[in-house]
Amino acid sequence: MKVLLLEIPSDDHAFEGWLGGTAIQKILELLDIECTYKLILSKKYLLESLKDISDYDVVHLECHSDKEGICYNPKRVRSLSWSEFAEKLAENNDLNGKFIIISGCLAGNINSKAKLLAQKKTGFKRVFAFDEKIDFDKAIAVWSGFYYLMSESDTWTKKTTRQSVQKLRDCFNVNLLYFYPSDGKRIGVNVFPKDNS
Repeated sequence: MKVLLLEIPSDDHAFEGWLGGTAIQKILELLDIECTYKLILSKKYLLESLKDISDYDVVHLECHSDKEGICYNPKRVRSLSWSEFAEKLAENNDLNGKFIIISGCLAGNINSKAKLLAQKKTGFKRVFAFDEKIDFDKAIAVWSGFYYLMSESDTWTKKTTRQSVQKLRDCFNVNLLYFYPSDGKRIGVNVFPKDNS
C-alpha cells in the first residue's frame, strides 16, 4: 500500500507546528506503509500535487474543511471547493479503486459536496470523512487506527471496510461516514453516527 499524505495547514497551525500529517507519517512508518508526505501551503501546489495521485492507493488530506471545500484557515475562508477538486481529479487521473481520507471538519456531512469525490468519473472507491468538528489530535488517533486496521487486512471488501469504520466509531466515539460510487450517476453513503447516550 502507498499513501500520498497532503498536509494543508492554516497559517497559525503551520506557525505553531500543529501538523497532524507529520504524526500520521510517523505512524505509517511504524506500520511499514509506504508514504509520500507533502506540505501544501497554496492552492497552486495543492493542484500540482494531484498530477501523480494515481500512483497511490490512498490519498490522505490533512486539512481544515467544511461541507463546501478545503479551507486554509480555521475561520473557513474556502480556498478550494469540493466541486473544483473533483473536476481536477477527473481531468488528470485514473483513480479506480483508490481511497481518499479527508481529515478535516464536516467533509463527511450527509449534505457535503465532498461526496462528489466518489463520482465514477473521479474514480475513488471510498471517500472517508468526519461528520463533525474534530480536533486534530483526535483525528490523528482515529486515522492511526484506520491505517493499523488496513495494515492487518490483505483485502478490503465492503464488509471489512464497514466493520473497520464501525470499530473506529465505537473506539473514538466520532461521527464517521464514507461515500462510494453507486449505480449510474448516484453516490452511495454509509453513515456511522457516534453514540450520544
